[in-house]
Amino acid sequence: MLRDAEGTDSWTVLHSLDIARHRSRVSGEIDFLVIVPGQGVLCIEVKGRTRRDERGLWYYGSDPEPDPTGPFKQVRESMYSLLSWLRGQDRSADTIPFTYAVFFPISIFQASSPEWEDWQVVDARKIASRPVSILISEIISQGTERIGRLPPPPDNSCWERLVRTLRPAFETPVLRNAPALDEELLDILEKLDESARVLFLGAAGTGKTRLLGLEAERLRSVCDVLHLGFFPEVGGITVPAGADFNVEHVVEKGIGDMPPGTAGALLVDDLHLFPNIQSLMEVANIMLTGGIHGGRWRMATDFFYFSRKKGGDLSLPERVVSGVHRFTLRKNRRHRPTLGRWLEEVAGVEKGTFYREYLRPDHPDAVRTGSYEKIKDLEKLLGELPDSVPVFIPGEYSQILPPSERVFTTPPQTELREAVAVLPGHLPRERMRELLYRVGGKTADRLHVIVHQGVLRDYLSLQ
Repeated sequence: MLRDAEGTDSWTVLHSLDIARHRSRVSGEIDFLVIVPGQGVLCIEVKGRTRRDERGLWYYGSDPEPDPTGPFKQVRESMYSLLSWLRGQDRSADTIPFTYAVFFPISIFQASSPEWEDWQVVDARKIASRPVSILISEIISQGTERIGRLPPPPDNSCWERLVRTLRPAFETPVLRNAPALDEELLDILEKLDESARVLFLGAAGTGKTRLLGLEAERLRSVCDVLHLGFFPEVGGITVPAGADFNVEHVVEKGIGDMPPGTAGALLVDDLHLFPNIQSLMEVANIMLTGGIHGGRWRMATDFFYFSRKKGGDLSLPERVVSGVHRFTLRKNRRHRPTLGRWLEEVAGVEKGTFYREYLRPDHPDAVRTGSYEKIKDLEKLLGELPDSVPVFIPGEYSQILPPSERVFTTPPQTELREAVAVLPGHLPRERMRELLYRVGGKTADRLHVIVHQGVLRDYLSLQ
């Protein structure tokens, strides 16, 4: 009846929309959901021959089993259950009028009751009197009038977004690393579908980047994903961690070949490495479909920086956006326990603050410390290690070592089996702490710390 009706080209009709999270039952269903852009949404329950007895029990067709709920309450509860779920996905749903009605296409329904409005009843007589498209528009208008004035939708795209949200087209990707995940991470992955906005909080080695990488794989199959941080081989648009943003340029041009407002999801790794969290949030608001309040995003930050700054700017996502789901990770999945406990000491926190459990076996030789006084002593210590072991030294001290492919002046971004951290003389204590945490945090099996004797006491006092 609606497919060929005049003026309904832009309408969308969803048939048998299941409601997994129902307010009063295990699950529910809306027979038909009609989305009319610029007007609203009508939830329709369809019934054939119907009667209600003096006890208030409803009977449909030849089915002898009574229904104590009735079609009007049934569709109303399903509608409000759907609205409750929608608000967690896209806050712009609050600006779209929703109403409901019961259709009796083969029956004459003459009963009146305070339980429903007459305009919420569409029987065979009404259907015969004028086009169903006009009936639906009239019902939405009546429902909107009863609701009262709503704020206008943010833009016309909210109608298309509503259709995609309610019945998305998708293909389930095969996650390459999923079999290697432990039960906790698999449980978090399952819960991510229920949360539009997520903050992962955990120290080095707890699985934050792994979760974001799997989310990148999964989301890329259903929408355009914008990545901020280090995401090796995930495809899509990626901006490196630590980048600063020209917000005016993003407003005008977007990022890469992704226009403003078109990112279906935003993933941010190493939030703590970005110099201006406020501008990052502004960029997220510009790029995300639905903005930071209505769009889908996942951000991860390190507990080391979060705790030292007492949250500070790193808590901005939770302070400015409501309904953020925080996952705190405290299982160490990377380090030998000896190295993990050493990281807690270096960070200046009590044992067990970062890590409550270690998933890898221990090795007592996971952290080795050596000292040097002269550059030749340092070169000798480095020469005793295989050339394949990378060496990390603060950038401002790079001149003390000859250029080499194994020497790096920026901390590692990927996991290493073994590494060297060099602490030159006169290195400030806090700079020392951060270098050790960032290099040690990425090193899984063995970390060599080579300390100038002039700062050896400062180093030992960190432990």
